[in-house]
Amino acid sequence: PDWHVAGTVTGRVSSSNPNVQNLPNPRPGWPNLRMIVGAPPGYVIVGADYSQIELRVAAWLFEEPTMLKAFSSGEDLHARTAAMLFGSSGSELPYEEIRRRAKIINFGFLYGMDAETFVDYAFKLYGLTLTLDEADKWRRLFFRLYPGLIDGYRKILEELNRSGAVRSPLGRRRIFEGWSVANTAAKREMLRAAINAPVQGTASDLTSIALVLAYDRLKEYGAWPILHLHDAVYFYVSEDSVQRAVHELRLVMERQVPDYVRETFGIDIPVPLVAEVSVGRNLGEMKEVANE
Repeated sequence: PDWHVAGTVTGRVSSSNPNVQNLPNPRPGWPNLRMIVGAPPGYVIVGADYSQIELRVAAWLFEEPTMLKAFSSGEDLHARTAAMLFGSSGSELPYEEIRRRAKIINFGFLYGMDAETFVDYAFKLYGLTLTLDEADKWRRLFFRLYPGLIDGYRKILEELNRSGAVRSPLGRRRIFEGWSVANTAAKREMLRAAINAPVQGTASDLTSIALVLAYDRLKEYGAWPILHLHDAVYFYVSEDSVQRAVHELRLVMERQVPDYVRETFGIDIPVPLVAEVSVGRNLGEMKEVANE
C-alpha cells in the first residue's frame, strides 16, 4: 500500500491502494480477509497494540481524575465503566456483553457525542439497538462517573474561542476555519471534532514514535515494519528471534516511548502505556503473548 503521514486532519497515519488499515474484522459465516496478509517463509508477524490508548490519552489531556487513578492502578476502564453504569441491573447479561456495552459507551461519549448521535453510532458500528431514553441515561451516568471530562471540554471551547484552533501536547495543530462565524449546530460539530483531534492525533503520534524506535531495536532480528494500524504496529520477524522480539517490542512501547517523549518534548505522560503483543503466521490468526 501507499502510506500517508499527513493524510488526515487528526494526524492519524493512513493508507491507500489498498487501504490495509480497514481490513474487516472476522464475522460468522464470512471469510477472514485478514488471513491474506501473511509472513514469508522463515518469518512470523509480531504485532503490538496500545491498550485503550485513546482513553489513556484523554485522561491525560483532560486531566480526568477518576480515569487517571484507574489507569495508574492498572484497572480495566471498560470493566470499571460496566460496574458503575450497570451494576447488578446488568447481571442478566453475560459479562462480556456488559463490558462490550461499556466499551461502546466509553468511546462514544468520550468525544462529547449527544444521545441521538449515540443511538445511530451504536447501531451502525456495533449492531446495538437503543432507545433515545436509554442513550440519554447512559450519557448522564457516563459524565457523572467521569466529570473531569466536562472541564476538559470547556478548555477546548475556550481555546477555540481564543484562536480558532486546538493543539496537542506534542505540537500538532488543527485549525477550524469559520469558527467565529459558524452557527450553533456547526459549532457543536466543530467542538466534537476539536475534542477528538488532540486525543487521536497524540495516540497516533505515540504509535508512530513506537514504530520508529521499535524498528531501530528489532532490525537486528531480521525485522521490518509492515503495518501501522492507528494504535498498533506490526513487523515481520525471523522465526528464530520471536521471543526476543516480543520482549523488545513490549519494552519499546511501554517504556522507551514515554522516555522519548520526556526527553524530546519535556512532557511526562501521567498514565502507564500498556502494550498487548501478539504473534501469528498471518493477521487473521494472531495469538496474544502473555506478559512474563
